[in-house]
Amino acid sequence: MRILVTGGAGFIGKALVGRLLGEGHHVSILDDFSRGEPIGSVGNLKVLDGDVRNFDDVFGAVWKSDEVIHLAYINGTKTFYEKPDEVLDVAVHGIVNVLRACTHHKVKRFMLMSSSEVCRADIGSMNESIPLVIPDPFNPRYSYSAGKIISEMMAIHHKGFDWLTIIRPFNIYGPHMTPGHVIPDFKMHLDRIKTYPHKNDVYIFNILGNGNETRSFCYIDDFIDGVMLVREKGQHKGIYNIGTSEEISIRNLAQEMGNILGIKLAVQDGNQLREGSIARRKPDIAKMQVLGYEPKVSLNEGLRRVLCQ
Repeated sequence: MRILVTGGAGFIGKALVGRLLGEGHHVSILDDFSRGEPIGSVGNLKVLDGDVRNFDDVFGAVWKSDEVIHLAYINGTKTFYEKPDEVLDVAVHGIVNVLRACTHHKVKRFMLMSSSEVCRADIGSMNESIPLVIPDPFNPRYSYSAGKIISEMMAIHHKGFDWLTIIRPFNIYGPHMTPGHVIPDFKMHLDRIKTYPHKNDVYIFNILGNGNETRSFCYIDDFIDGVMLVREKGQHKGIYNIGTSEEISIRNLAQEMGNILGIKLAVQDGNQLREGSIARRKPDIAKMQVLGYEPKVSLNEGLRRVLCQ
């Protein structure tokens, strides 16, 4: 099968492309490499340097594709606050161009990589039927979630697909992840601490919030397993949370990472979270479990792989 992955040079994109190639597919990547190192075409991989906001770039990339997997968005919490206009520009123009090109080239299979950011309620487990809302249109934080909500709506109501699925990733992590997310940012902080003499010393580790905020972190290999299951068994117009039910507080996450490295930390809170952050994010993965999905990599094991890379 000939598959186009927009944003295929990013953290999730690279892992997905590697799996698709391993299964014998012919894969094309469309990426501007703003968040990843340039790579070259080789074997069954074709690499196209382009911008999803440019219709000509998208049109040429989609040509001859049997399936399109759309990942090309601007991520990173800092960027949401500093460049909300660009975040929305890439999201909206990107999905419009991709869907137009799919219509022209009669692509019948489409997968949209959405986000857990579309779920803004502070509740327990978030299932796929949770209402999608923008609590405050003046908060630039919601530029990303708004772009993803628009994309979900446009994909769902697009005519022409025989098979459409939407994936909502929940806090995916792994080795070589770019900064701007909790685990790689904590790793950078710990890497600096490792350079200090620290025999029996305890080091201050500053975090945002009060430390009781929780997340459920899913290792990249488990996430890609889930994506491949959806490609195999997912229902047309199905929406699927992919993550893990293993939940941890941000304070305990920092302590766990310090313990793995043998560094004693005094986790210090008090730095206020930016407005728009939520206290708890945990996916309900029951729909994925029906497909046979079960995460295999524990958080402790995943963190060891990240910290020892």
